[in-house]
Amino acid sequence: MAVNARWQLTLSTVLAWSAALALALVAGFAFSGQGIVGLRLAPGLEIGALLLTPRARWRALVPAFALVHAVVMARYGDAMPLAIGSGVSAALLSLAAAHLLQRDGTWLEGRADDLAAWARFAVIAIVLVPAVDALWGLFLVLTAASAPPAAGAPAIFGAWWLGDALGAAILVPALLRLAPAALARWRPDRAGEALAALAGFAALAAAVAGQGAVLPVLVLPLALIALAFRHGSAGLAAGTAIATLLVLGFTLAGRGPFAAMAVGAPAAVALAQAFLLSAFAAALVVAALGDERRRLQHRDAIAAEIYELVAAQSGDMMFVIRSDGSGRFVSPAAADLLGVPAAALAGIDWCGRIHPNDKAGYETAVAAIAAGEASAGCILRVRDAEGGHRWLDVRLKPSRTAARDGTPLIVGTARDITLRWLREQQLEAVATTDALTGLPNRHKFSELRRAAWQHAARTGQALSLMIVDLDHFKAYNDTYGHAEGDRCLAAVARLIDATVARTDDICARFGGEEFVAILPDTPSDGALRVGERICRAVRAAGLPNAAGPKGVVTVSVGIATIVPVGDDAGVLFEAADAALYRAKANGRDQAHVTDLDDVAPRRAALAG
Repeated sequence: MAVNARWQLTLSTVLAWSAALALALVAGFAFSGQGIVGLRLAPGLEIGALLLTPRARWRALVPAFALVHAVVMARYGDAMPLAIGSGVSAALLSLAAAHLLQRDGTWLEGRADDLAAWARFAVIAIVLVPAVDALWGLFLVLTAASAPPAAGAPAIFGAWWLGDALGAAILVPALLRLAPAALARWRPDRAGEALAALAGFAALAAAVAGQGAVLPVLVLPLALIALAFRHGSAGLAAGTAIATLLVLGFTLAGRGPFAAMAVGAPAAVALAQAFLLSAFAAALVVAALGDERRRLQHRDAIAAEIYELVAAQSGDMMFVIRSDGSGRFVSPAAADLLGVPAAALAGIDWCGRIHPNDKAGYETAVAAIAAGEASAGCILRVRDAEGGHRWLDVRLKPSRTAARDGTPLIVGTARDITLRWLREQQLEAVATTDALTGLPNRHKFSELRRAAWQHAARTGQALSLMIVDLDHFKAYNDTYGHAEGDRCLAAVARLIDATVARTDDICARFGGEEFVAILPDTPSDGALRVGERICRAVRAAGLPNAAGPKGVVTVSVGIATIVPVGDDAGVLFEAADAALYRAKANGRDQAHVTDLDDVAPRRAALAG
């Protein structure tokens, strides 16, 4: 059943196109005179039919075309050899043209926005195929005729060639508009406008083609261009058909500007054919540009709609800036992000809201993109409408477009990470803070000590480190209990932190009953004074300690000072620990300092 249905479909296709070809051949004879044919619709119809038919049916369609061509030509008086040769050559040439043109898929859908595809169509269907067909036809005419043709061989060749070319120019684009993809783009709301435009064009073409002056006929190409620009390839095909029928009809009847310009029908027909093909070529370019313009406008409209939807739905702020960092555009998300009305976004300079401390990182990222980097980013703060700050994760990429003045553009996104940032800060604080005293813990102290060492090494400043240890604290815990011992540690921590009062000074809990402090830009004598103040402050606090010889809590302080060179190898901490041992050995409740820059030369002198 499936096979029968396929053959029935093939048969119906062959019969329909064969009938159309017969009518096209008959119509061609209506535009004949004095041995020449002004318009040959058959080759164009055959090419269009093959392009619209699946390749599987070409094997049935091509022989049918050759047979119909031969029968009609013989019916109109051609000798059978001439009719058969003409039919076979036309069918084979149409097959070759369709095979080459079928590669352009979008062009076959009836689109006229691919000039390269139209150029291939012009070369194949308007230049090469008609030329070969005209040469073969001239050969058949000359060999089959008993006497030389009245029109002459050059005239017959030229008219045949141009007639084939006109037929292809009229029928192939018109037939391709019947393709399903082309019909899907048909707009019924513009049918009335299209019919009115074609009626007006037909009236104009009839008026200028029927009078004898030359200049008025030059209006036809302009009208055809306007028709093509407004209605695309469909309007171009319809307008070319109307103009061809009228101009050639009047010319063959011995009327119109081309009949007045040339002596004899062959020359007049050749002039008319050349004029019509030139008008078609000019209008074709305009039709292609018009279709391309409409396609780009449609694509831009879709892209803009999608972008606006994405920008509106996304919580991220999207923005466009120049390569110098100046703002160009921000998405609606900026209204919520910055706390400003949506109406104020057009003139907002969100880059001016960046925190001063974060501007350098942002400018570095922008400069990296301007220098050719594929992407860059930074984390920064921006001021919101309430005077607070939001943390943003900014990502930048170069744009493929530029501003009107040629300045490169940069596109970016900014994501609000304030909550995440605060969470990370809280987690970091928990991980680096001693829960009992609120001071930095041992891990954080190690990090801060390395940073302070590196800074002092770069600047050549003295760096002091002190270790503070509670005296007789084990006995204190045995006497008062660990809970009271914790309260004692917290109280001593507050006293140490208050005494080490400079902004750059760092105090931390090292572990157990030991505290440490880093004193940047502090020589040994200054560090010793700070250590002695700590001893006095703890003693003066009067925290009871019945297990100690003085009845109150006291501390011992070991201090070491150095002007750092190279990396921190732990020598400063070891020296401070040794100084602490010396302070405890000397009776506790005191500070002892070791100046490593003084000890080293002395040891070197003694060794010498």
